[in-house]
Amino acid sequence: MLRTVRPTCVHVLIAEDDFTYCPQTLQLVHYAMNKASRYQNWNSIRISYGMNGIIMRCSDIPAITEYLESQQVMMPVDLLTDE
Repeated sequence: MLRTVRPTCVHVLIAEDDFTYCPQTLQLVHYAMNKASRYQNWNSIRISYGMNGIIMRCSDIPAITEYLESQQVMMPVDLLTDE
């Protein structure tokens, strides 16, 4: 799915399908993005645990998908993002 959205997005928020965000999530995302925009070389922003709440640039999608696909034999994908 990440590869599908890459051509049409600037940033992506990764979340698991069984996760429910709190009502203030959009405010937190906005705050985190504004704070990160002060730094040009940020790779990702974590606003939760596991595969929930990872904000990243869409230009970084190829690198993260390659890593997740090559390492998923070691452990479940959602645990790989904690490394």
